[in-house]
Amino acid sequence: MSENNNPTYHGIYLSGNFDIEEKLSPNHGWRNEYRAYVTYIGCAGLDQDQRLSYGIKAKGYSSPSFMLSENHIYFLRGSFFPSKSADTDNDQFLFEGSDACLLSASEGCVTDLVDSVGVTSLGFVVRIHTIVEKCCNMLKKSPSDPDPKTTVLTVEHADYHPIMKSRRVSRMEYLIRPSRDMAGIAASIVVGSECHFHGFIKDFNQETNCYVVIKVYLTTGFQQQPTVPAIESGTAPGPTKKPPKFMVKKITARADFPEDKVAMTSKSDNKVAAPCELQLPPSPGPSGEKSGSSGESPSISKSLPAPTKKRARYQPKRNLPPPSGEESGE
Repeated sequence: MSENNNPTYHGIYLSGNFDIEEKLSPNHGWRNEYRAYVTYIGCAGLDQDQRLSYGIKAKGYSSPSFMLSENHIYFLRGSFFPSKSADTDNDQFLFEGSDACLLSASEGCVTDLVDSVGVTSLGFVVRIHTIVEKCCNMLKKSPSDPDPKTTVLTVEHADYHPIMKSRRVSRMEYLIRPSRDMAGIAASIVVGSECHFHGFIKDFNQETNCYVVIKVYLTTGFQQQPTVPAIESGTAPGPTKKPPKFMVKKITARADFPEDKVAMTSKSDNKVAAPCELQLPPSPGPSGEKSGSSGESPSISKSLPAPTKKRARYQPKRNLPPPSGEESGE
């Protein structure tokens, strides 16, 4: 795909409404199934006070049955390759013809196509600077507060061009305005961060030849992962403080197992409760003798009081008959 080892698949994906103004001849050195059209990206400017249109070329890969018609508005989506020049007519938008959705004719359409092209992209931040916008003055809490600053991220994208058969590199600018929901995002991004953006094209910067995207949502913005020794020592750098690492305690003895601790606790409870059970009087009969003769430890048997011995009852005196000699004397 690419002759060098630089990363690819960090491209730009567009989706939105496009007015097909003209259909070009397919005889441009490309394959016949790539049909080219002339369309534009409508913008209102950063301060919402302009109506700008930047012409681009849209190329669709499809069969003749999915050919687009002139002077019609379609919903298209596909890869975008800016040319990095002031002439936006060389910017190429590659869409799948089978994904095209016809909306209406250009003459009867009453919907404004300004600011209707969404962007989803992935790239590396190469520059960070701030600007002051007039439209952000309403974010001041009081007139004496300083002007709020908008953070501008210049992001480099690289993707494989299926027609040119080469790797194409381009840049775009993403604006992070100082609104309440975006306050902490800009501080977590540094040069070299890999970020995934979602927004829409708002303007074109003629000084840097970059499209300007108003940032709506940022899914990732992080530094490169630290090395393994830095992670183990707990000194890994980062834009925000992380909670302390949870260290699992090593079990070195058998008694450290939770199950053994529960078993030992239950045994000790049984030993404490045993004297209370032995203080009960033995039940009469064979069952009582059996329970009294059950094996107990010497320490427990010595600590218990000796059972009282029952005295044997004397037999009642009997009236014995007088001896035979005495009766004969009388």
